[in-house]
Formats: sequence, C-alpha cells, structure tokens
Amino acid sequence: MTGSFKYGEVMTRSLHVSKPHLAISTARLLALAVLLPGACQSGLKARPPRDASSGPGADATQPGGSAGNGDVAGMGSGGAAVPGTGGMAAGGRATGGGAGGNGGKTAGGNATGGNGGSGTGGTPVDCDAIAAKIAGQTGLVGTCTAVVRLDYATLAIISHAFVCGEYTPTDEAAARKTASADAVFPYAAPAGEGRLLSGPSPPDEWVFYQAPGDFGGAAAVSARSGLTVFAGSIVWMGTGKITVPATWDTSDLGPGCGQPAGWSARGFDLSGGEAADRMREAADVVLATALPSAFSRWGGLLDVVVLLYPRSVGVFDPATAEYVVLLNAGWLE
Repeated sequence: MTGSFKYGEVMTRSLHVSKPHLAISTARLLALAVLLPGACQSGLKARPPRDASSGPGADATQPGGSAGNGDVAGMGSGGAAVPGTGGMAAGGRATGGGAGGNGGKTAGGNATGGNGGSGTGGTPVDCDAIAAKIAGQTGLVGTCTAVVRLDYATLAIISHAFVCGEYTPTDEAAARKTASADAVFPYAAPAGEGRLLSGPSPPDEWVFYQAPGDFGGAAAVSARSGLTVFAGSIVWMGTGKITVPATWDTSDLGPGCGQPAGWSARGFDLSGGEAADRMREAADVVLATALPSAFSRWGGLLDVVVLLYPRSVGVFDPATAEYVVLLNAGWLE
C-alpha cells in the first residue's frame, strides 16, 4: 500500500465550600488579654527551609519555600519567606536556580515564597558542525541516499547509513537484478522477484515486496544510482533482519536543525493498514535534522521515501517494527 502524505470538550465543575463565621467581641478579647498575659503572643514558629530541589530527571521548575503564617485575628506577624532551591532539569542536562520567597505580610496575611527558576542552558546542538561532517561523508559528483531507522512507537532515531554513488539511471530489469543479488531472504524467492510497489518509472526508488508465507522481505533500489539502499527480511515470530545497509552509524544527526515544512514524501506500508499521517510524522522527524542542510552544501535534497518495515509475519508487532526513511540527494538536479 502506498500513500502521499476534533476537539474534545472538557467540562469542569467548581466545588464551593463555605466556612462558619467566627465573631469575637472586642471586650472579650481584652478580658482574655488581661487574664492570660501570654495569650496574645504568637505560638507559631517559622518553618524550616524546605529543599525544593527535585530528584534526578524531574521537572526543572520547583516552587520556593512558603513563608510562615501570621497569627489569628491580625495580631501576629507574617513569617519570613524561605528561599527555594532550583531543581535539576529533566535529563540532567541543565540546571536552574530558584528565586527566593517574598517577605511575609503582617496583620495575619500569609506570605508565599517565589517559584523556583526554570532550568535553562544545557549543551546546545552545533547544527553547523554536524551538517559539515555529514557533507564531508556524502559530498560527491553523484547521488546519495541517507537511510534512517526510527523506532515505530516513539519515532526516535535508532541509527543511519549513507549509500552513495555515481549517476547510473536504472530501469526495472536492472533494478530487479541488483535487488536479487544484494538481498537474499532465507527460504524465500530472491528480492528482485517480488511485487513492484513503486510504479513503473519511479523518480526515487524501485521498491520490491516479496510477500511472506513464513518468510519474505522487501528491497529498495535507487533509480538514480542503481544501488540497493535497503533490504530486510520479514519472518514469522518477528525475527526479520535488515541486511542492507550492512553497517550503521549512531552519531547525532542534529535534531531540530532542519525545517520539515514544504517537503512531500512517498510511503510504502509493508505491513498493511498504516495511516499516511503516521508515515508523514516519521518523515518529518528526519527532515528536522541537519541532513537537508548538509546535502545543500554539495547538491540538494531531492525527494523522500518512507518504508514501514514490520519484520514479522501476520499480526503486526509494534515492538519489533521500524520506519525506514530514505532521503535522496543529488548533485545534477
């Protein structure tokens, strides 16, 4: 299957609780003051400083300490505010200091300490350095495909590889021959003998799908270079394996360094029933990295292909499935 890529109303109910009114005459208060000399002295003590720092990985914004409460009937003094201590930001990459509490109010007012500061800082992503590194790995007078694996459930990038070569326009027969030579699926027919999913004249990849009984797989061959850019078996019990590319890189691709808006993508669902919007999200994750910027240093990004690779036969297993996003770049176009 291929694809190109309400408000819920929440009602809240307020609960109002009334408190009984307490009235004490001035005369009775004066009498109590005479009989009990110590009755007008506040028995309240300032609260000890509260450690507002969070545990590891907690939210960086923590409230500062609360001031002491004034005594009843406006006779006591507001307690001193206690400064809060900023917690550590989530992930432990940045810390923020907490702002001190405000001074207590007199005449029985309650004073509340200020909120702790939000975590800021952390190690910034050097998008320019990452783009320069990728350009050095991929730049050539030819064409290059970035093959990026994503976790199905979280869309987190797992790893990536580059398949680059000279321009070698490839027809269907040549693509099938290459796929069969590069992708051998155990107990199944060669990859190049699979069903063509991409159409007769794709601008990006020739995609072949060997439907599994218990064993099968899929392969993608670049229409520009004639190289196999992806191949993976699909096997019962979720034990399918990616065989092309053979090696993978887990270095940072610079998340947040790119702008996914404006790019379209072709999606191929190798499991059946996947929504096109979800495949679009997978493409956006990769387009938001430094890859497009890196390609622009020697050529340019041309098109995007997304494969939903299930690994398993039968009931779809999200625990073993992956998205494979292909970013195709070139020098001539």
